[in-house]
Amino acid sequence: MVYCHCFACRSYRHCFSLLEAMFWAQSCGFVAALAAEGFWQGFQSWPPVAAFCTMLAFFGLLFMFLTNVLSQFSRMDMAPLLAAAVTAGLFLLWSMTYFEAFADAPLLWFLKYILQVQNLRLLLLQWPTLLVVGVICVELLSQKLLHTNPSPKERHFVRKSFHGLAIVLFAPPLMSGQDEFLALSLLVATLLFIALEVGRCCGAPLSDVQNRYLAKFLDKREDITRDLVLTHLYLLLGCSLPVWLETWRPPSASSNLRKYAGLLLIGVGDSCAALFGILYGRLRWPSSHRTFVGSTAFAVSVTLAAAPLMAGWPYFALATAATTLLEVYTQSIDNLVLPLFFCAAYTAMLP
Repeated sequence: MVYCHCFACRSYRHCFSLLEAMFWAQSCGFVAALAAEGFWQGFQSWPPVAAFCTMLAFFGLLFMFLTNVLSQFSRMDMAPLLAAAVTAGLFLLWSMTYFEAFADAPLLWFLKYILQVQNLRLLLLQWPTLLVVGVICVELLSQKLLHTNPSPKERHFVRKSFHGLAIVLFAPPLMSGQDEFLALSLLVATLLFIALEVGRCCGAPLSDVQNRYLAKFLDKREDITRDLVLTHLYLLLGCSLPVWLETWRPPSASSNLRKYAGLLLIGVGDSCAALFGILYGRLRWPSSHRTFVGSTAFAVSVTLAAAPLMAGWPYFALATAATTLLEVYTQSIDNLVLPLFFCAAYTAMLP
């Protein structure tokens, strides 16, 4: 973890704050330790989806490490492609090896898993359709609002439309009980985002297309020419982390409310806070650019959206109030911090 932290601060100091570097370092260390333990034990008694997700995350970590190493010995723009080829080869080798947890080779298990269940096949058809329609709608909105010299307010409106798209994509599988498949799909999407961003940063083919598309949505904190752009990844992670943390907890310890925390706080709360704060906010919190109207919208919208899941009203109210104050004063990426803080606060307050 110390190595990962130092590497993040040294190699990507323009885009990582100290807190973000610590998050990535601890995440990488946790994934490496978990994968090593599972591989050593042959994943005995592991749920198959948990074992597959752990190894997927490990190979994503390996891809980033290989990209950094190869960039020192080859052309920068070719390093991600070479790293992807090596990682894919090693993943295929692992996925065709028998493990007790899968009762088959992992690759064959995965194909059977996604093709045998009717609901999963429907999701595989539904998601691409919603994604294409959503991206087209966002593009039309951006062309209308950002065509000439857009103001920060207009840019903020367009950025928050992606939060709505996240709700449309991720809420249905949670509501239908497809938690494990959603967790796996979110991990695949996260690894794809990381691979695309690393490739863009290294100047891989099609990076110019990515630059032109991302440039329309960046705020003043981001510089597409200097380093990684991670706000879109943090939006995905903010929705994903509560799902990952809750999916494989024992049923007696799991909580539907915590599982929805990312969508509630980022998809609903943060969007409403931004939109109402921009449109109607005048009075600001001391030493903050956030407004009282925006914070009220955050708390009210989260409470209304969580009403069907409500269990333990006083604890939820206290956790929401604490998260609202954190949203006001945090200097970190709120998409990443708020769901984790809410889950920890809500759990700590339960009897």
